Amino acid sequence: MPGARHLRGTVASRVRNLLRSGAIKKAWEPVWFPVVEAFPPLLDTKVNRKAEAGRMEKIIYPEDKFRKQFHEQFQTNQPLYLWKDTAPSHCDR
Repeated sequence: MPGARHLRGTVASRVRNLLRSGAIKKAWEPVWFPVVEAFPPLLDTKVNRKAEAGRMEKIIYPEDKFRKQFHEQFQTNQPLYLWKDTAPSHCDR
């Protein structure tokens, strides 16, 4: 199944395996690869690594405040169709 191999391992480990198998020739080795081999990252760089608590903050954009106010005032979860002129808008209802 092709999806079973999706994003397994780090980029460095995947390049290492491609070099080892001969899929990538030594002449075409990425420039950054010897540096990563000599100085591997201190933290695990896999996609499925858990985020550390407190490192990521929720991003709030200014337009989120207006969007929240609109949905509270007009109480709609329906998508807005801007190209239809026949139906009244959510504000007109």
